[in-house]
Amino acid sequence: MSDEIEDQLVSKTAELIETGRNQEALQTAESLEKYKNEDAIVLYTKGIALYKNKMFEDALRYFSEAANLNREEKRLWYAIGYTLIALNRVTEARDALRYVLGVDENHLGAHIGMFAVCIFSEEEEEAFYHLQKATEINKTNTKKLLRSMYEEFIEPSNVGEETKISIKKRIDDI
Repeated sequence: MSDEIEDQLVSKTAELIETGRNQEALQTAESLEKYKNEDAIVLYTKGIALYKNKMFEDALRYFSEAANLNREEKRLWYAIGYTLIALNRVTEARDALRYVLGVDENHLGAHIGMFAVCIFSEEEEEAFYHLQKATEINKTNTKKLLRSMYEEFIEPSNVGEETKISIKKRIDDI
């Protein structure tokens, strides 16, 4: 019975996140944790709800616990990578995203994440390599993800104004 309830709560949390109801998702994830806190999917789901509510340190803790239970799950490392970007821990983010790309060289989100990491590290050539790879994988989703990445991480960063203009132009050109 509790597995069925757990599955329903995981689905409900994911649905709430997908529809932008992040606070409700976090409340649902809190309920989920009561049923099974030693399950990687529960920890991952709670981490996503925390991430969407910009509670990055807490999200990272949940993702890390989930990764300890299931080290091979690429979506955990992808989530860890983006959370580390949000925390401005780009060296660690690079390692997490490289793991994802090592498992799945066509992971669109990991390429976009690596683009941001490389921009922050002032490695423009590698940054635009990842942007090109992402565009080859899926042009429409690349533009969508890149806009989100730009608004969430690049625009508020201390990256130079010239670089921001260049990135904005590339987004518009996709």
